[in-house]
Amino acid sequence: MKILIGGKEINLVDRDVQLAKKLVKKFMKTAKEKAEANDAPTFFFTLLTVMYLMAHDHITAVSPETLALLLNAAHENSKSFEPE
Repeated sequence: MKILIGGKEINLVDRDVQLAKKLVKKFMKTAKEKAEANDAPTFFFTLLTVMYLMAHDHITAVSPETLALLLNAAHENSKSFEPE
């Protein structure tokens, strides 16, 4: 998966993306179920908003150049473990 952050192209490790999506999907399903069970309809959207803000803060704390360097290196390294 390729993304752009701060104008820098970043290649993410496919297995990391798959695992992250699986974990987030499970967390979001649980959060939505708990919100519905507790009759808290705005909680789910509040959670999404807070997660967005916190993720943004963490991502912007690292320069786009550093983030690209780290994640692109991890992506390249993961290729050496792929079966041919």
